[in-house]
Amino acid sequence: MDVGRLMIYVRSIVSANFTSESLVWALAGPRGPEWKHAFVPIQPNGRYQIIIEGVRGKSFEGDVAVDDIGVLQTESCKLQPFEADPAEVSQALVTCRFEEDFC
Repeated sequence: MDVGRLMIYVRSIVSANFTSESLVWALAGPRGPEWKHAFVPIQPNGRYQIIIEGVRGKSFEGDVAVDDIGVLQTESCKLQPFEADPAEVSQALVTCRFEEDFC
């Protein structure tokens, strides 16, 4: 299967003319046919939006699905799965060579 990536951003709404987005969770590649749990710790200041972005792979054979989303106020939320750390995925994208493939 060829699955692209799933990313979650938090968009902070500072004013009517200014917003900023932060990548808070990212996962790429196939994860198997079973449903998986994921947790994303966010710490917004003021108004915010949560953006879920799916990027398809190179073919039609990979699917991405999102279900049962909740927003909870808690002190104990930790990133899950740990490999969804946006710093890790960002590094993988930086090492992408478009001369060789489409990543």
